[in-house]
Amino acid sequence: MFRLLKASLSLFFILVISHHLTAQQRDRYEGEYTYNNEDGTAVFSFYEGRDGEIIIDGSFNFSKRTIDTVDRTVLNKLNVIGRYIENQKDGVWRYDNETHRVELRDVVDFEVITDLESEDYELTAEYQKGILQGTWQYRENKFERNRIEPLFRSEPFTFQNNKIVGNISFEQFGDYLSYNINGRLNNQGVMVGEWEFTYMEDTVYVRETRRYEDGFLLGIRRTNIDTREVIQEVIYYDIINRLDRINQGEETEIGIAEERFGLEFSDGYREGFQEMQGQALGNEFLRHVLSRILQYDEGFVNEDGELIQYPIHTRRFEYPVSKEDRNNIGEIGEVFENLREEIEGFSTMNALAINRFRDDSLAFAYEYYQRRDSTLNQLEPIVEMLTSDQIRFINQENFTREGLPFLLESDTIRYDYSEEVREKVVEYSYEEDASLTSRVLSYIQQELEKSSQIGGYITSELEVLEQTDDLATLEARILERKAEVDSIYLNHEAISDRDLQMFESVYSNILQSEFNRMSQSYSELDTYLDRMQKGEVILDLINEMQEQFDRLAAVYPTIADIDELYQEETFNPFTYTRYNVRAKERLFDNGGMVLFIHYVRQLEQEEDYTQIKSHLDNIERLQERLIELRDQDTRRIERRLGRRTSINRIEAALDL
Repeated sequence: MFRLLKASLSLFFILVISHHLTAQQRDRYEGEYTYNNEDGTAVFSFYEGRDGEIIIDGSFNFSKRTIDTVDRTVLNKLNVIGRYIENQKDGVWRYDNETHRVELRDVVDFEVITDLESEDYELTAEYQKGILQGTWQYRENKFERNRIEPLFRSEPFTFQNNKIVGNISFEQFGDYLSYNINGRLNNQGVMVGEWEFTYMEDTVYVRETRRYEDGFLLGIRRTNIDTREVIQEVIYYDIINRLDRINQGEETEIGIAEERFGLEFSDGYREGFQEMQGQALGNEFLRHVLSRILQYDEGFVNEDGELIQYPIHTRRFEYPVSKEDRNNIGEIGEVFENLREEIEGFSTMNALAINRFRDDSLAFAYEYYQRRDSTLNQLEPIVEMLTSDQIRFINQENFTREGLPFLLESDTIRYDYSEEVREKVVEYSYEEDASLTSRVLSYIQQELEKSSQIGGYITSELEVLEQTDDLATLEARILERKAEVDSIYLNHEAISDRDLQMFESVYSNILQSEFNRMSQSYSELDTYLDRMQKGEVILDLINEMQEQFDRLAAVYPTIADIDELYQEETFNPFTYTRYNVRAKERLFDNGGMVLFIHYVRQLEQEEDYTQIKSHLDNIERLQERLIELRDQDTRRIERRLGRRTSINRIEAALDL
């Protein structure tokens, strides 16, 4: 009916009303408003309810005027005039929706010459406290070439308690032909008597006549108006006979349902049956007309313009639901949900789609799940029908008259593999003379079992493939990184023989011997997890050796710099020459260099890659300490360093 943004309007009311609202005190609002998803302006009376809600009460006037923002040649106007009683439409309402298109033709002597094309939609409606009640009339006109022509006309028709009653006559005008709907409804809004539709089907002008008895469709005849040839005739003999038996008191279990239904009359007819096809075009025409007429009543038409509640009804038979059916219905919903979850999971599995050509069984499984996904789409509305209250209105004999496409004894699945089309047959079995619910339940149970078997194979096979791919990726990464790090070490430019010896020892012990030992161990492992763990350790070895390369390369250049730091220039007055002598000889030679050579030897002998960092830490701490002691008073340290002493005493003397 309308959409009221309470918070926004309440704020706006405060701005435009100089006093506070009180319950039952009516005020007038004039300003921006949204009606039926249309933004415009409104004028109405209102008061505030006990809970603070805004209650419109009294006259209501809404208008909208918009101009196309692109070329400003299209004007849309909507005017709504009516009255509310406590937020409920009441009395006579008038809706006027206009669209005007202006085309510029010329300008002569500063006078603009234009063409105007317009469409005007006018509805007069009556309500009684929100209920559609009273006389309605709808019309559409167009203005073209300076004259008004009708597009649609309805004779005045009557609503009673949200249902159309009595006679209706709708006429839509085409370029040369008119299309009509004429019929009658009883005081419950149920279709009765003879109905007539005229419409175009492709290029054929068709007259469709129907006969209803208290909402039950008895027959349809569709005729080519121009040639008078009968296009289709459907007589509902089973409906006629059953109604006769019910009217004569012969039917005991089957009765007439109290519920009312929409435009489609059905007695278990599926889409595609001639009983449904015969109604399709006429019903679509009538549905279109009703959605146009009721477009301003959101209880009947949604935001997409679709009819969601019908003011015109048909009726159906009600069939007993057996105990067996009730038991089956309880299982069907649960089993179907399990099946759908499994089918959807495998049909959308990327790993299966990517790897389907690696194995015949995977290729079959992929096609199986794609087909079953399509089958579920056909099955879902049937399951919804069976598991809902609608099963009471389904003639199961009619429903299964032409079989069900998914209830097969066997299904041949064709799939592509190894550049050829292959076939596998999936077989099903059912009890003879089983009911509809029993056959549907049996099918989904069998399908779930087959899906679980195929899915179990897929899961294990893809897991193996995934593990194989993971290991292959890891192995390729190891070899790639090994080649990179080998190149770094083998291309190192040593500054001395000792530097070269250190690099060769480390490379040989770690990047060759230890790497090979780990690789041998990796090849002897059986499980995926063990191999992945060992492979990650190998990769860590390689990465660690790359990370320590710069530190290794700095070992001898740094000690060379320190050696130079511990040199002093001295003048010989007897030979008049200058030369370098060792400064703090005992500290450097007997302490630092002894410890350095020891640390380097440990590094060269190390066979565990995780300890390389520790050896380099020792070397770097020694070098930093020697640099630190160069300019300090070290006589006490040098006294502690004898010419022959242990590594531990040297480390202690140097505070290492």
